[in-house]
Amino acid sequence: MGLAQNGKAFEQSPSDTSLKTNTIIWGKFHIPPVFILRGTHKGRGTVDQFISYLEKHLPTYSHESYEANISRILNDMTNGRPVCSVMLKNTKRTESLYFSMPAILNAHHRLFFVRENIARIENILGYKLGASISLEDLLSHSDTLKAGLVAQRAFHPLLDKVLDQHKEKIFYRYGAGAVEGIFMMMKKKRIDYTIEYPSIQKYVNEVQQSSHDLVGLPIKELPLFVSGYVACTKSEWGKKTIHEINKLLSEHRTKPEFQKIMEYWSTPEDIALMQSAYPAFYNKKK
Repeated sequence: MGLAQNGKAFEQSPSDTSLKTNTIIWGKFHIPPVFILRGTHKGRGTVDQFISYLEKHLPTYSHESYEANISRILNDMTNGRPVCSVMLKNTKRTESLYFSMPAILNAHHRLFFVRENIARIENILGYKLGASISLEDLLSHSDTLKAGLVAQRAFHPLLDKVLDQHKEKIFYRYGAGAVEGIFMMMKKKRIDYTIEYPSIQKYVNEVQQSSHDLVGLPIKELPLFVSGYVACTKSEWGKKTIHEINKLLSEHRTKPEFQKIMEYWSTPEDIALMQSAYPAFYNKKK
């Protein structure tokens, strides 16, 4: 898809012209409710709102955007094109991209169960489900407890390693609508649990105008929260752009308007936890 500026599409790829100007080209990928690029909630994704906030408060920059999958966006950035996006940070990406300070706080993946199925699961496990649960322990009961996951997703290095060891006993759903399909399979008791972000589960319920009675528990192997970062091409342009974005974040992360963006798709329970985690989040510089 071509570039879009002020709502107009251009049939071209990101060009190097922005290296000589104060233009930020935002790479976006449709993954509700992070980016919502179409449908009823178009433009109201967490990162959609975050980028709009940056655009408003970076008046010396002009802003363009284009839609592509994450692989294409990363390829454009590593090839030196003047592109920024918002994503998770890992060691491999830091080798070829500049990253901002932590920009967005989000509740980490949870294990989701249908509430009416909890007693059966506890009976199989031999203990009551508590404040958190070990994924490795759940997967050790794969003969009687069926996990269902969206295919071709990376969760976290610790989880991915455990999941890979049990992949033969996990049901993977492919294609468009896979997220919604997994939750529907849980409702119909075809699978016993899944792993997902709470914000995505909330979005699915809202779009489907349904309220699956689900229980989401933190995963013992993971921290409660994960940070999202602005990433830009590793060039002089990218270095300068990240510097300006960091200045803005330092001044604005504590503002109520900014916090509302992070909380927009969060559950009430996670909002309370996030608010208690904000002080530590604000102190993080990388």
